[in-house]
Amino acid sequence: MYPWWKRIRDELDRKGWSVVEFERRTGIDRGRLYKYVTGEVDQPRGDAFSRMSEALGVNEWWLRTGQGARSNRLPVVGIVSSGEIWKPIDREDQDIKFIDFDLGDVDHIAIEVSGSSMAPAYRRGDVVICSRRLLTQVDANAPFPFARWTDCAVRTLDGTGYLKYVVPGRQTGRFTLRSYNPDHPDLEDVQLHWLAPVVWIKRSL
Repeated sequence: MYPWWKRIRDELDRKGWSVVEFERRTGIDRGRLYKYVTGEVDQPRGDAFSRMSEALGVNEWWLRTGQGARSNRLPVVGIVSSGEIWKPIDREDQDIKFIDFDLGDVDHIAIEVSGSSMAPAYRRGDVVICSRRLLTQVDANAPFPFARWTDCAVRTLDGTGYLKYVVPGRQTGRFTLRSYNPDHPDLEDVQLHWLAPVVWIKRSL
C-alpha cells in the first residue's frame, strides 16, 4: 500500500518545494515535517493533515488514505481583462491561486440546453450543473445571498421550470427572473418552490 507520507513527498516534488518552503506554507514546525515526509510517525496529530492538504492544494481524505479524487482545486493560470485577452500569471512573482471545485453534498441537478435562444451565455448542447435548494416557509424571508444576481434553474410554485438570471424581487421572499432572450419578458416577483444556482457548465464541443 502506498503510504500517506509518500503522497506528501510526491506533492512536494511536483511543486518543487523544500521542507523549508513547506514549513512556511503550513506553519508546521520543520522538525515535525521532516518526520512526516520520512515516515517516522504513524499519523500526524491535530490539524496537520488539514493544513498540509490546504497548502498542497489536494483533498485531505486523498492525502490521508489515497482514496477519492486527488484534488478538487483548480489553479488559476491567467487573468482576463479588457479586450477579452487573457494573460498567464507570472508564477515567479506571486503564489498560485486556487479555486475550490467541490460540488459538496447538496442536491445537484443537470439541465441540458436545447436550441440557441440563450446564446451567448449558453449554447446548444451545454449541460448546466446546478445546486438545488428548497425554499421552505422559513427560507422565504431569508436574504438568499447565494441566489442574488446569478443564473439559476428554478421551479415556480405553479410547477414551471426556468433557467434565468435571478435578482431579488420587490416583495420579501419573491424573485425577478430575467431573460437572456429579448423575445421573452422578465418575470417579476415570482414565488419559487426551489432554486438552484449554476455552479458549473459543461460546454458542448
